[in-house]
Amino acid sequence: LPLKSVRRLQLVQNAAARAIMGAPRCTHVSPILHELHWLPVGLRMPFKVLVIIFKAIHGLGPGYLQDRILPHSSQRPVRSHRLGLLQVPSAKQCRLAGPWGRAFSV
Repeated sequence: LPLKSVRRLQLVQNAAARAIMGAPRCTHVSPILHELHWLPVGLRMPFKVLVIIFKAIHGLGPGYLQDRILPHSSQRPVRSHRLGLLQVPSAKQCRLAGPWGRAFSV
């Protein structure tokens, strides 16, 4: 999302948090978000993507993602194999069946 949209969504989230907690408008929102266990909008989106990837790696996600998220493999033994890297598929490999023929963005 564009930064402008993220900022607007953050304002909505802040207002919702203050309304739920009954806090005045001038109250700092960070402690309220922390108390509600809410991530800021800018951090929530990457978190959700990482949760989906985690679930796909561990067999809990949708099948169409589990088939495409593969561990990185190298022809030679390297120290980076312990990092848990993932392969980045080409756009051709990521094509989805659908009327628009879109691919996952990488």
